[in-house]
Amino acid sequence: MTTVLESTVSTGFCCGCGVCAGICPSQTLEMQWNKFGEYNPVKIKPCPNECGLCVKVCPFANGNDNEDVLGANLFKNFSGIQHRPETGYYLSSGVGAVADEERRMSSSSGGLATWFLEELLKKKVVDAVICVEHSDDGKRLFRFHAATTPEEVRAATGSVYYPVELSEMIQYIHSNPAKYAIIGLPCVLKGLRLAQERFSYLRERIVMLIGLACSNLKSSHFTDYAAYRSGLKEDIASCSFRYKSYALPRNFFKLRFKGVNGTETEKDWGGADQLWKMYLGRCLTLHSCDCCDDMHAECADVTFMDAWLREYSKEPRGTSLWLVRSPLADLILSQGISDKCLDAEPITIEKVILAQDSIRWKREMLKFRLLLMIERGEICPEKRVKSGRGALTILERDQCKKALEIQRESRLRYSDGFDVFGKWFDVTYKNRPFYIRIYNHSLAVLVSVYHLYRKVTEGVKK
Repeated sequence: MTTVLESTVSTGFCCGCGVCAGICPSQTLEMQWNKFGEYNPVKIKPCPNECGLCVKVCPFANGNDNEDVLGANLFKNFSGIQHRPETGYYLSSGVGAVADEERRMSSSSGGLATWFLEELLKKKVVDAVICVEHSDDGKRLFRFHAATTPEEVRAATGSVYYPVELSEMIQYIHSNPAKYAIIGLPCVLKGLRLAQERFSYLRERIVMLIGLACSNLKSSHFTDYAAYRSGLKEDIASCSFRYKSYALPRNFFKLRFKGVNGTETEKDWGGADQLWKMYLGRCLTLHSCDCCDDMHAECADVTFMDAWLREYSKEPRGTSLWLVRSPLADLILSQGISDKCLDAEPITIEKVILAQDSIRWKREMLKFRLLLMIERGEICPEKRVKSGRGALTILERDQCKKALEIQRESRLRYSDGFDVFGKWFDVTYKNRPFYIRIYNHSLAVLVSVYHLYRKVTEGVKK
């Protein structure tokens, strides 16, 4: 019987979600770091059953239900439900933030996801929320854990651009009957929905899945390199990826690090900064992200995301968008608005789609990336779009080629050392067709000028 090691890990498309290791009846699999700073399942003992369940819950294994099928099974019979190819099913969509100023500034975006998770506990919809927290076990910087109070949820607020896996939490759910909510990325939630099809205890105990829109996931090496660029000369004890400031525009953030010896450093990222170019340029990105076609976490009961829209770009406190698919999630958000806990309002689905410009990358441009990977001899996962040249511009095709090159080479070049790696990226990022360089340079200059303008105007006001 084929296992997930042959179907997905060996082809390079494992997303490291950990669902396979979590549900394995014989606990044959264990999630471990590979040499690229990514999680993969590893066989730690012979498999006695050869049941193949690890393949049947894998979000990137061929033959499993896709997001369209899973979404239809979950949501299509709800009254008032609608569907868009870009977003999947939805009941409503909205934009806004928590009304509390301090909570809004401490969040990554508008604070809605954290508020929603707290409400699930307060209203006793769930007994625990499985979310990501800082880890001090020495093996990882972040991990999933079960938060049982609103205070624990709030302590875990903030975006995490770092691999986390669910195997321990799935085993925890199996051993501790209760009602759970889980917040995660699209690939993780797809794996959970596939597991719920196979295991009744997961259907009964996981009563709410909360999604986060995602363009790509970085390996742990990205965090290590960012810490080096911040000036940290010791191992990382903790980090924050998106610290806000009233003086910074919405698309500029600060990275903050604390070393094991107590040293604290920070680094701006955004605009023309190298780290921002790395993030957008697919450097140290998981290869599974190159094949992902789910921007809006279509298997989630509700999805939260940044409001990357022009009308909210000058708001340094952050603004969130949401897509609701379940009536209960819709009711909770509506009550939050009525009770004035949320400063929010409805927004059209067209605006939600416009806010996430990576949707074209995950659909039309995916066709061409699949073609490029197949031409390289890769065995790609089946997706909802077919490989082909697509209706792309010359610029978009070159963007696909360069992104795959950077993703592939960055995993190998990282071992050359931070300085050599950084120089390699700068040269590779520059070495692109002339029109792509002009476009990106012009965009970076405009953003940097805007950043400077905001700092100057803020200084004048003070």
